Amino acid sequence: MTDAEIDEQIARLRAMIRWLEGQKRAPQHARDPSTADLDAIVTITPGQAAGLSGMSESQVRRDCEANPYDAGGFGIRTGGRWRVARDRYVAMRCARLRALGSE
Repeated sequence: MTDAEIDEQIARLRAMIRWLEGQKRAPQHARDPSTADLDAIVTITPGQAAGLSGMSESQVRRDCEANPYDAGGFGIRTGGRWRVARDRYVAMRCARLRALGSE
């Protein structure tokens, strides 16, 4: 990984931390994507989710299957492919991001 790629990852992590801190201040009903229309939910690919959490892409897919969106999880199956509800995934799986925010 080049220095530029590392700097880009750090910038993305800092942006995600700022977003998470903002979510703590938002009212609960505004934070809970279960009240939102599925079209309004920001989704990412399993590969992108793997990059956030440090898991492998195949593990993210298995995790999506075990944690479907309609049961309070983050996995959304559309057109035979998995999509990941980004906000829920970050809240449920990205402990490393939360740990970075507490430093």
